[in-house]
Amino acid sequence: MAAPFDLNDGSVVVVIGSGAGGGTLANELAQKGISVVCLEAGARIENSDFLNDEWPSFSQLAWLDKRTTSGNWRVAKDFAGLPAWIVKAVGGSTTHWAGASRRFQEHEFKARTTYGAVDGANLLDWPVTLAEMEPWYAKAEDKMGTTGTNGIPRLPGNNNYKVLEAGAKKLGYKEVHTGNMSINSEPRNGRGSCLQIGFCFQGCKSGAKWSTLYTEIPDAELTGNFEIRAQAHVLQIQHDDSGKVTGVLYADKDGKQQMQKARAVCVAGNSIESPRLLLNSASAKSPDGLANSSGMVGKNYMRHMTGSVYAAFLNPGDGAVVSPMPWKPMTARRACGWWARTCRRRPTVSHCMPRRKISMAWRCPTSISTITPMTWPCANMPSSKVLRSMRRPAPRKSTARRPIPRPTTSAPTA
Repeated sequence: MAAPFDLNDGSVVVVIGSGAGGGTLANELAQKGISVVCLEAGARIENSDFLNDEWPSFSQLAWLDKRTTSGNWRVAKDFAGLPAWIVKAVGGSTTHWAGASRRFQEHEFKARTTYGAVDGANLLDWPVTLAEMEPWYAKAEDKMGTTGTNGIPRLPGNNNYKVLEAGAKKLGYKEVHTGNMSINSEPRNGRGSCLQIGFCFQGCKSGAKWSTLYTEIPDAELTGNFEIRAQAHVLQIQHDDSGKVTGVLYADKDGKQQMQKARAVCVAGNSIESPRLLLNSASAKSPDGLANSSGMVGKNYMRHMTGSVYAAFLNPGDGAVVSPMPWKPMTARRACGWWARTCRRRPTVSHCMPRRKISMAWRCPTSISTITPMTWPCANMPSSKVLRSMRRPAPRKSTARRPIPRPTTSAPTA
């Protein structure tokens, strides 16, 4: 592992951000003998430190710095100070992502040509085609171990998936699978296969899911050409009178400002931090911010889209997950949290008995065209066969005071 590079070493390349873009680029440069300093705003949180609990994990990984948002969309109303779920930690959002790795389809590279102009949007075709990107897709998929590509088998389906698959095929769907996921379906590159723990968003404790935290960054460190500086929040990119970048100003973990000289700078700080940094790096030569001659930096922001489907199974024989509250169907969030807590307490099928009302939430982490159910935290989820074999328990007599019946009112007659 390389000794820390000096702040005045102007021969280094500074990479801002350690996620999918920054972490991967830093490793590729280091492997070629180039000195790299990677500045990451967040702390280094290793696999063993991840928390398999939704809210504590959010506080551990998420970028909690105050944000602002505007407009009439729901996020502006409900989460005005926290409009985006991105990660502030070494590895960036590759610690949080689901691992879904779908290629663009050919028509998606030509959105303007395919759909025409969209009012209020600056819709353009991409300047590249699928044919040009295919070899790079294949290289990335091989590096990440993406299932369903390069001869890599897909992840096995859990019991929930098997129910959905059977129904989809019965309806005539020809392509039903567990998606193209950058999660090991078999041991690969020193990392084991997926254990279906169910906390992908909270960081993969087993390391089966691809993340630069434990793939690219450790590989770069082994070269001796790389240094990761955690808790280094970049404030500004500086340049000389000719416009050539000379270094990066950042605040260290103690809040003290440091200046790292550089021969080149790569900005890879996600869709919010990258434009913020470029705009904050405005100067007399670039009054509107760096790389902003178009005036488009910080505009045309679009959130990550997810398609979700919710289904209620009223017949216990359908093999659906049983609601712990038989009098009230469960929402996806409530169900996920309940199963997580319950299965940690008693991971058996004894609590999965059929009840009067049951509900299940399916989620598609890949694309709307691919039918994929969410992997639930319960590794011992009963199959539909098991559920069908279970008999409804006889109601127990209660000595509790009966509720006072409400008076019945009939509709007024004409």
